[in-house]
Amino acid sequence: MLWHREARHMTPGHRKAFQTQVDAIVQAITRSLQPARSDLSSRACELLAWATLAVFLSASFHRKELPGEEFSSLLADTALRVAEVPPFELDPATRPDRSRLRPLSRKEALITTATALFAERGYGSVSIDDIGKTVGITGPSVYNHVASKNELLETAIRRGGAHLMLGLDAALTDSATPSEALHKLGRSYIDFASAHYHLVTLLISDSQHLTPSALEEAVATQRDYLSEWTHLLSQATPRIQGTPASIRVQSAITIVNTTARVAHLRQSPGYRTAISAVLNQILP
Repeated sequence: MLWHREARHMTPGHRKAFQTQVDAIVQAITRSLQPARSDLSSRACELLAWATLAVFLSASFHRKELPGEEFSSLLADTALRVAEVPPFELDPATRPDRSRLRPLSRKEALITTATALFAERGYGSVSIDDIGKTVGITGPSVYNHVASKNELLETAIRRGGAHLMLGLDAALTDSATPSEALHKLGRSYIDFASAHYHLVTLLISDSQHLTPSALEEAVATQRDYLSEWTHLLSQATPRIQGTPASIRVQSAITIVNTTARVAHLRQSPGYRTAISAVLNQILP
């Protein structure tokens, strides 16, 4: 959690050194996978390495606990499931994220710009002047459209929560079984995180800057969203209930959050299909 929230605030030198360490860990996992996964390309093995690492990173985000040995065993089992995902294609070429068109509405432009800046630098490191300058207006002019910098953050996070709940509603509406709904829900979250990776960063890292009432609303939305995943998993797989189901779901969410924020993976053709296959493997 510290990595996700605070790495943005490292000095460039320290951040580069830290990234070198992370890359070395991922490369070590990739090398461990390759002998057993000759059916996968090196880029596909790297994706599985990041997903495997994410399973263990998810321990920072679990709100429910099991006895140490049982918890470790569950994480290990989930990581092994990731390593055994059926073969998939992942093109080593990358397609840079498209530059989005700027909306006509000045307020909408401020919201999207602020979302990206908050994610890249951290909420506390971005000023109203920074946001206004990026949009092409003076800092004081921003207040003609929004009451405060916090309103921009609150709007972005509220919209992110609403997007997730709409994806949930679509998955429940269009599915005949819990298993089908769970897989569609997973795909909708992958699509969301891939297209709105800056917003994912805000949901993970900057909620603590919200006002108490807005924070309570955001936490409740995320809790309800995760509870629906857990309920569907328990219905689809009766042998997985309660805390183990919650832990398996949090592992899946962290896999998506982590890999979607690795640019060269997110930009690889076939990424969304590959991560969907990983989620289907650990959320049967």
